[in-house]
Amino acid sequence: MQAWRNTISKTPWFLLLFTLLFIAQPARAVENFSHFVDQYFDRIQSFEGKFNQEYYDALQEKKVFSNGQVRYLQPGLMKWVYLQPDELEILIGRQTIWIIDPILENVTIQPLDQVTQINALSFLLDKTQLREHFYPIEPTKSWLDSSPGIKPLFLAPKKKSSNLVELQLGIDEKSFSIRQFVIIDAQQNYRKVTFSQITLNPVMSAEDFEYQIPEDMEIIDGINN
Repeated sequence: MQAWRNTISKTPWFLLLFTLLFIAQPARAVENFSHFVDQYFDRIQSFEGKFNQEYYDALQEKKVFSNGQVRYLQPGLMKWVYLQPDELEILIGRQTIWIIDPILENVTIQPLDQVTQINALSFLLDKTQLREHFYPIEPTKSWLDSSPGIKPLFLAPKKKSSNLVELQLGIDEKSFSIRQFVIIDAQQNYRKVTFSQITLNPVMSAEDFEYQIPEDMEIIDGINN
Protein backbone atom coordinates (compact mmCIF):
# COMPACT_ATOMS: atom_id res chain seq x y z
CA MET A 1 0.00 0.00 0.00
CA GLN A 2 3.00 2.26 0.57
CA ALA A 3 3.72 2.21 -3.17
CA TRP A 4 0.23 3.50 -3.80
CA ARG A 5 0.58 6.28 -1.22
CA ASN A 6 3.91 7.30 -2.77
CA THR A 7 2.22 7.49 -6.16
CA ILE A 8 -0.61 9.62 -4.78
CA SER A 9 1.85 12.12 -3.33
CA LYS A 10 3.24 12.71 -6.82
CA THR A 11 0.19 12.19 -9.00
CA PRO A 12 -3.20 12.60 -7.28
CA TRP A 13 -5.10 10.62 -9.88
CA PHE A 14 -5.79 7.94 -7.29
CA LEU A 15 -7.63 5.84 -8.96
CA LEU A 16 -11.71 3.02 -13.53
CA LEU A 17 -10.62 -0.32 -16.19
CA PHE A 18 -4.08 -9.77 -22.82
CA THR A 19 -1.73 -11.88 -23.65
CA LEU A 20 -3.37 -11.85 -27.09
CA LEU A 21 -1.89 -9.01 -29.09
CA PHE A 22 -4.20 -6.79 -31.07
CA ILE A 23 -2.56 -7.21 -34.48
CA ALA A 24 -4.40 -5.01 -36.97
CA GLN A 25 -3.82 -2.40 -39.62
CA PRO A 26 -3.81 1.20 -38.30
CA ALA A 27 -7.12 1.98 -39.98
CA ARG A 28 -8.72 -1.05 -38.31
CA ALA A 29 -7.32 -0.04 -34.92
CA VAL A 30 -8.77 3.45 -35.29
CA GLU A 31 -12.13 1.95 -36.25
CA ASN A 32 -12.17 -0.32 -33.18
CA PHE A 33 -11.12 2.54 -30.93
CA SER A 34 -13.85 4.85 -32.23
CA HIS A 35 -16.47 2.09 -31.98
CA PHE A 36 -15.54 1.33 -28.37
CA VAL A 37 -15.68 5.00 -27.37
CA ASP A 38 -19.16 5.43 -28.83
CA GLN A 39 -20.55 2.18 -27.43
CA TYR A 40 -19.03 2.56 -23.96
CA PHE A 41 -20.29 6.05 -23.26
CA ASP A 42 -23.67 5.46 -24.92
CA ARG A 43 -24.42 2.20 -23.10
CA ILE A 44 -22.85 2.67 -19.68
CA GLN A 45 -24.01 5.54 -17.51
CA SER A 46 -22.83 4.01 -14.25
CA PHE A 47 -21.34 0.86 -12.77
CA GLU A 48 -20.30 -0.58 -9.44
CA GLY A 49 -18.41 -3.66 -8.40
CA LYS A 50 -15.24 -5.01 -6.87
CA PHE A 51 -11.67 -4.57 -8.04
CA ASN A 52 -8.31 -6.22 -7.60
CA GLN A 53 -5.19 -4.18 -8.20
CA GLU A 54 -1.68 -5.35 -8.99
CA TYR A 55 1.13 -2.80 -8.83
CA TYR A 56 4.47 -3.87 -10.30
CA ASP A 57 7.67 -2.07 -9.32
CA ALA A 58 10.11 -2.74 -12.18
CA LEU A 59 13.18 -1.50 -10.27
CA GLN A 60 12.62 -3.80 -7.31
CA GLU A 61 10.92 -6.50 -9.41
CA LYS A 62 8.19 -6.57 -6.78
CA LYS A 63 4.40 -6.81 -6.96
CA VAL A 64 1.97 -5.29 -4.45
CA PHE A 65 -1.65 -6.45 -4.39
CA SER A 66 -4.74 -4.68 -3.08
CA ASN A 67 -8.49 -4.88 -3.49
CA GLY A 68 -11.69 -3.03 -2.77
CA GLN A 69 -14.90 -1.62 -4.21
CA VAL A 70 -15.53 0.89 -6.98
CA ARG A 71 -18.44 3.07 -8.13
CA TYR A 72 -18.60 5.15 -11.31
CA LEU A 73 -21.11 7.64 -12.69
CA GLN A 74 -20.82 9.61 -15.91
CA PRO A 75 -19.24 12.03 -16.52
CA GLY A 76 -16.21 10.81 -14.59
CA LEU A 77 -17.47 10.66 -11.00
CA MET A 78 -15.64 7.86 -9.18
CA LYS A 79 -15.29 6.29 -5.76
CA TRP A 80 -12.46 3.85 -5.06
CA VAL A 81 -12.58 2.20 -1.62
CA TYR A 82 -9.45 0.19 -0.83
CA LEU A 83 -10.13 -2.50 1.77
CA GLN A 84 -6.94 -4.58 1.77
CA PRO A 85 -4.14 -4.52 2.71
CA ASP A 86 -4.88 -1.03 4.10
CA GLU A 87 -8.02 1.08 4.03
CA LEU A 88 -8.01 4.11 1.75
CA GLU A 89 -10.77 5.95 -0.11
CA ILE A 90 -10.40 8.07 -3.25
CA LEU A 91 -13.42 10.11 -4.20
CA ILE A 92 -13.53 12.04 -7.48
CA GLY A 93 -16.41 14.50 -7.48
CA ARG A 94 -17.60 17.20 -9.83
CA GLN A 95 -14.87 19.68 -8.90
CA THR A 96 -12.80 18.09 -6.15
CA ILE A 97 -10.78 14.98 -5.38
CA TRP A 98 -10.76 13.68 -1.81
CA ILE A 99 -8.14 11.14 -0.66
CA ILE A 100 -9.36 9.85 2.69
CA ASP A 101 -6.90 7.94 4.86
CA PRO A 102 -8.61 6.47 7.96
CA ILE A 103 -5.30 5.09 9.23
CA LEU A 104 -3.60 8.50 9.32
CA GLU A 105 -6.96 10.18 10.05
CA ASN A 106 -6.56 12.80 7.35
CA VAL A 107 -8.11 13.85 4.06
CA THR A 108 -6.17 15.33 1.14
CA ILE A 109 -8.12 17.71 -1.09
CA GLN A 110 -7.10 18.25 -4.71
CA PRO A 111 -8.75 20.18 -7.56
CA LEU A 112 -10.28 18.02 -10.28
CA ASP A 113 -8.04 19.46 -12.98
CA GLN A 114 -5.14 17.65 -11.32
CA VAL A 115 -6.63 14.45 -12.73
CA THR A 116 -7.20 15.74 -16.25
CA GLN A 117 -3.70 17.23 -16.39
CA ILE A 118 -2.20 13.80 -15.81
CA ASN A 119 -4.66 12.17 -18.24
CA ALA A 120 -4.25 8.81 -16.51
CA LEU A 121 -7.95 8.51 -15.77
CA SER A 122 -9.28 10.61 -18.62
CA PHE A 123 -10.38 7.43 -20.41
CA LEU A 124 -13.16 7.18 -17.79
CA LEU A 125 -14.24 10.81 -17.98
CA ASP A 126 -16.00 11.37 -21.31
CA LYS A 127 -15.74 10.87 -25.06
CA THR A 128 -13.93 14.14 -25.62
CA GLN A 129 -11.25 13.40 -23.03
CA LEU A 130 -10.64 9.92 -24.40
CA ARG A 131 -10.39 10.98 -28.04
CA GLU A 132 -8.33 14.08 -27.26
CA HIS A 133 -5.75 12.32 -25.10
CA PHE A 134 -5.30 8.84 -26.62
CA TYR A 135 -4.75 7.07 -29.94
CA PRO A 136 -4.67 3.31 -30.77
CA ILE A 137 -1.36 1.47 -31.11
CA GLU A 138 0.07 -2.01 -31.67
CA PRO A 139 1.89 -2.90 -28.44
CA THR A 140 5.21 -4.69 -28.08
CA LYS A 141 3.81 -6.54 -25.06
CA SER A 142 0.44 -7.09 -23.42
CA TRP A 143 0.03 -7.03 -19.64
CA LEU A 144 -3.67 -7.90 -19.91
CA ASP A 145 -4.99 -11.28 -18.80
CA SER A 146 -6.35 -13.58 -21.48
CA SER A 147 -10.06 -14.25 -20.98
CA PRO A 148 -12.90 -15.47 -23.25
CA GLY A 149 -15.17 -12.71 -24.47
CA ILE A 150 -12.68 -9.97 -23.64
CA LYS A 151 -11.17 -7.91 -26.44
CA PRO A 152 -7.93 -5.97 -25.94
CA LEU A 153 -7.53 -2.34 -26.89
CA PHE A 154 -4.10 -0.74 -26.69
CA LEU A 155 -3.72 3.03 -26.47
CA ALA A 156 -0.98 5.60 -26.05
CA PRO A 157 -1.35 9.17 -24.80
CA LYS A 158 -0.87 11.88 -27.39
CA LYS A 159 1.10 13.83 -24.82
CA LYS A 160 3.74 11.63 -23.21
CA SER A 161 4.55 11.89 -19.52
CA SER A 162 6.64 9.86 -17.10
CA ASN A 163 3.46 8.71 -15.36
CA LEU A 164 1.74 7.30 -18.43
CA VAL A 165 3.21 5.95 -21.67
CA GLU A 166 0.64 3.28 -22.49
CA LEU A 167 -2.91 2.28 -21.55
CA GLN A 168 -4.23 -1.24 -22.13
CA LEU A 169 -7.96 -1.98 -21.86
CA GLY A 170 -9.77 -5.32 -21.66
CA ILE A 171 -13.24 -4.76 -23.13
CA ASP A 172 -16.26 -7.04 -22.71
CA GLU A 173 -17.38 -7.82 -26.27
CA LYS A 174 -21.08 -7.91 -25.35
CA SER A 175 -21.53 -5.06 -22.87
CA PHE A 176 -18.55 -2.90 -23.94
CA SER A 177 -17.70 -2.44 -20.26
CA ILE A 178 -14.07 -2.18 -19.17
CA ARG A 179 -13.22 -5.41 -17.32
CA GLN A 180 -9.53 -4.69 -16.88
CA PHE A 181 -7.08 -1.89 -17.50
CA VAL A 182 -3.33 -1.51 -17.21
CA ILE A 183 -1.47 1.79 -16.88
CA ILE A 184 2.24 1.63 -17.76
CA ASP A 185 4.70 4.39 -16.92
CA ALA A 186 8.06 5.36 -18.43
CA GLN A 187 10.00 3.12 -16.01
CA GLN A 188 7.85 0.12 -17.05
CA ASN A 189 6.10 0.04 -13.72
CA TYR A 190 2.47 -0.87 -14.22
CA ARG A 191 -0.81 -0.80 -12.37
CA LYS A 192 -3.31 -3.49 -13.39
CA VAL A 193 -6.91 -3.17 -12.20
CA THR A 194 -9.40 -6.00 -12.72
CA PHE A 195 -13.12 -5.52 -12.13
CA SER A 196 -15.47 -8.28 -10.93
CA GLN A 197 -19.09 -8.66 -9.80
CA ILE A 198 -19.98 -5.63 -11.92
CA THR A 199 -23.46 -4.15 -11.96
CA LEU A 200 -24.08 -1.94 -14.99
CA ASN A 201 -26.21 1.19 -14.83
CA PRO A 202 -27.33 1.09 -11.18
CA VAL A 203 -29.16 4.18 -9.95
CA MET A 204 -26.71 6.73 -8.54
CA SER A 205 -26.66 10.42 -7.72
CA ALA A 206 -23.88 12.97 -8.16
CA GLU A 207 -24.26 13.74 -4.45
CA ASP A 208 -22.94 10.23 -3.73
CA PHE A 209 -19.55 11.47 -4.94
CA GLU A 210 -19.22 14.42 -2.57
CA TYR A 211 -17.55 14.22 0.83
CA GLN A 212 -18.45 15.95 4.07
CA ILE A 213 -15.26 16.28 6.10
CA PRO A 214 -15.66 15.36 9.80
CA GLU A 215 -14.63 18.05 12.26
CA ASP A 216 -11.89 15.91 13.83
CA MET A 217 -10.30 15.00 10.47
CA GLU A 218 -6.94 16.58 9.57
CA ILE A 219 -7.15 18.41 6.24
CA ILE A 220 -4.29 18.57 3.74
CA ASP A 221 -5.48 21.33 1.43
CA GLY A 222 -4.08 21.12 -2.10
CA ILE A 223 -6.51 23.70 -3.47
CA ASN A 224 -5.90 26.82 -1.40
CA ASN A 225 -2.25 26.17 -0.53
